Formats: sequence, C-alpha cells, structure tokens
Amino acid sequence: MAGEENIKNLLKISGYSSTAIEYFLKKVNVGIIEEEDVIDWLGDIPKQKIHCVCLAKRTLKFALNEYKQE
Repeated sequence: MAGEENIKNLLKISGYSSTAIEYFLKKVNVGIIEEEDVIDWLGDIPKQKIHCVCLAKRTLKFALNEYKQE
C-alpha cells in the first residue's frame, strides 16, 4: 500500500499526531467539532488568539468538504 504510506508521510510531515493519522486512515467519525470545543480543549489561550482557532476550524471544515467532493 504505497498510497497509504505516502498519505501517512504527508500527514506526519504536516504535523499531525499518530492518533490523528490513524483516525483519518480508518475514517473514524469524531462528531461535530465546534469552535468553542477547540477553545476549551486548548485551555487558557490569549483572547487575541481566539480568531486563529476559529480560522483553523473553518479551514479544516473547508478542506474536509473539498475531500468529500472528490
């Protein structure tokens, strides 16, 4: 499975954890992720950085939608 190894390597290089990579490869449904969930999970982040969290969540959602359409 050279394709799967390439995907693993790409995700690893991109900074994804081993757990996230396995979830992706197994297509594990982790449910709906809200911006508030991410902010809570990150803990005490400065208020001026909350927009970064929101942008990252929206970018992830866009990428997943693009992936689903292929």
